[in-house]
Amino acid sequence: MLIFNTGRKKQQEAQRLLVRILNQQHQTNVRVADIRQEQRSNTTVPVIVVPYHKGKPLIDAAVHATTRDLSSAGIGLVADRSIDTEEILIGFRSEEEVFFIRATVKYQERISANFYQLGASASEVLHASDYPLLATLPL
Repeated sequence: MLIFNTGRKKQQEAQRLLVRILNQQHQTNVRVADIRQEQRSNTTVPVIVVPYHKGKPLIDAAVHATTRDLSSAGIGLVADRSIDTEEILIGFRSEEEVFFIRATVKYQERISANFYQLGASASEVLHASDYPLLATLPL
């Protein structure tokens, strides 16, 4: 009997999309990996962050943010308010479509009176068609 790890396949799909975004940005400014397993590239991309709780996106709590850095497995974000869930959906617009990466929040800290820094680990890709309300979010 074969057992397939679908969670790993979903994570690999998320990693491939993050690498594609990195390549599109043509950034060569790479920081040395510190406590992370991989190097991250300083990459600023506008995104929308949707808190995700018990398998449902909390559309009304969505916040606009920007990426700070990206790697194939993780995303650093700066947002204008804190996120109160352990999981989030990070919405990106590519040339072809809008897609969301489900991620686990690894850390969050206030960096000024009005901004928060978040670190998240990617786990899978969701498309706006997976949750029709996601398609209504301005990206």
